[in-house]
Amino acid sequence: MIKNKFRYDINGLRAYAVALVVLFHFQILGFSAGFIGVDIFFVISGYLMTKIIIDQLLQDKFSIWKFYLARGIRILPALLTLTVVVASVGWFLLIPEEYKSYGKHAASSITFLSNIIYWRESSDYFSAAAHDKILLHTWSLSVEWQFYIILPIILLIIGKIKKNRNILNLAVLFGFLISLFLSYKVSENSQTTAFYMIPTRAWEMLAGGLVYAYLSQISLSSVIRKCIEIFGFGLILISLLVFETETLWPSINAILPVLGSMMILMSNCNESIFTKPKIFQFTGDASYSIYLWHWPIVFFITYMGYKNNIFVLAAGIVFSLILGWVSYKYIETPTRRYLSTVSIAKGYLILISIVIVLSVVFSLIFIKNGFPQRASKEYQSKTKHIVMPLPMNNWCFYSVDSISKLPIGAGVLDCKVGVKESPISKSVLLFGDSFGGHSIPFWDNVGKSNNLTVQAITTNWCYPSLNDEYTGSKSSRAFEQCKFNRNYLKQNLIKYDAYVFAGHWKQVASDPKHLKALDELLKETSLTGKPVLLIASPTSFEENLGGLFKRSVWIGQNFDIKQHNNTAYDKATVLANDRVRQLASKYHNVIFLEREDLYPPTNMTNDNYPISLDGSHLSIKGSIESAEYFKNTEKFKEVSKIFR
Repeated sequence: MIKNKFRYDINGLRAYAVALVVLFHFQILGFSAGFIGVDIFFVISGYLMTKIIIDQLLQDKFSIWKFYLARGIRILPALLTLTVVVASVGWFLLIPEEYKSYGKHAASSITFLSNIIYWRESSDYFSAAAHDKILLHTWSLSVEWQFYIILPIILLIIGKIKKNRNILNLAVLFGFLISLFLSYKVSENSQTTAFYMIPTRAWEMLAGGLVYAYLSQISLSSVIRKCIEIFGFGLILISLLVFETETLWPSINAILPVLGSMMILMSNCNESIFTKPKIFQFTGDASYSIYLWHWPIVFFITYMGYKNNIFVLAAGIVFSLILGWVSYKYIETPTRRYLSTVSIAKGYLILISIVIVLSVVFSLIFIKNGFPQRASKEYQSKTKHIVMPLPMNNWCFYSVDSISKLPIGAGVLDCKVGVKESPISKSVLLFGDSFGGHSIPFWDNVGKSNNLTVQAITTNWCYPSLNDEYTGSKSSRAFEQCKFNRNYLKQNLIKYDAYVFAGHWKQVASDPKHLKALDELLKETSLTGKPVLLIASPTSFEENLGGLFKRSVWIGQNFDIKQHNNTAYDKATVLANDRVRQLASKYHNVIFLEREDLYPPTNMTNDNYPISLDGSHLSIKGSIESAEYFKNTEKFKEVSKIFR
């Protein structure tokens, strides 16, 4: 292994990694697995960090404080600049909800917690909704930083006990095996967790560490090294060809690009035609900054409605390279030079002070709800009902998951819509999860037309059931509320004249135990002989239609829902409706209200608003407009008869 010599091969490999990621995010044909570029970056980082730590530990030169500062100097200046620039642009271009979200994500990015935030938000990195997160790509920086924090502590402790290279190498190997096992097991149960979290990602960085620990001392001929390098690039190419966004990732599938990267590092072909040419060195030098800047460019291209314009996409790629080079030359390089000359204490003081100040600023953006006062009166007027029917919007969906001040318990019973209770009104129970919640304005409208007092009991993920099966997290407040809701339902089933059950049937139909729980409830209610209505789920869209509509109003563009129709994406919801319809057909008093009866076929209101709030739920306006549509159907006349 060549000592103390710049590794052109590593720098060139960085170029390939960032190129793959950029082309993937710009959705260039043939690069649907370009996300493997991040895995390549992980291997490179693991190799370099393990080398630095073990070398210096064995020479009694390692300082954990110098190590952390060096990582901060490398990563923070360009990242901090990016967040400030995007915040400035966002003030003018981002709608309040997205600017609020940006504040939270920016604060988590510069404190290297963004991977945890995206995990908690259950953000599917490969979904269309990911394009709504300007700093989504910083998840990998957070994972790397957490690796930088943990690895030296572990190796330092081991080194204090026994300063022996073989033992340190074994620690790297042991960590690799544990993390790889976790990646495999966790990916099976929660791909989101496996994708974002350090325990299931560390093995990729430790794989790079293994190259240094066990393979760097092997002496190989130039011919063998060249063969290993070519084979490594071949594995990366195969990964690019065989994997796609639907592949379970990382699991053990990531072994292929990781192994390819390991082989390239092991080969140490410093004069390789694959990595040494200037184009690869230039791109490798600026790879970090290119990675930082390219995703916000993708976001704003999508935001402005140009994601299908090939010329704009091509310009976006070029602009990413230019911004990356500018950032590298005028931000990364000068700050690195300056901060490397100051004392350790001063270096920490400068970086930590800036991080604290910006964290406060970004937190303020979040706390102030994205500064909605930026919006024009036209925007406020057109979008005020493109929201969920929550208490702050003068409705009563009991969303304890998003509103922490809502108490667990009987507060959910305060939601009554339709007409006031009277001796001549019929009492109806609307029960369900957020899909029941979004239909509260619908049944308020229908109730007033049919002399119905509608008691709405709706909570996140609490689909109609009498047992404890639940589609959300059982550690959430919403589950505690759900248990109250279902206990009330069980004890008061006979109390009402009719029942309306609504749920996110796509989630319910995804697991036999949820369908069984729903069926048991239908069987129980059928014994009462009272009418039961099951509500079909509306059309599902891959994108956040309400958000897209708000964007169009904000930037003065026309909204065309035809650009967002996706029959293939809606197929799962159609099949779920079919499954629930089959359950309903088993009982004489259960009526399944079809999608065609409930919602406008265009999925638009008469004044050209989307009825969808977020691609799944109805907005308040969509719910009310759907009720108006329903009241003009034959099915409404049929349903009205059962309430008389």
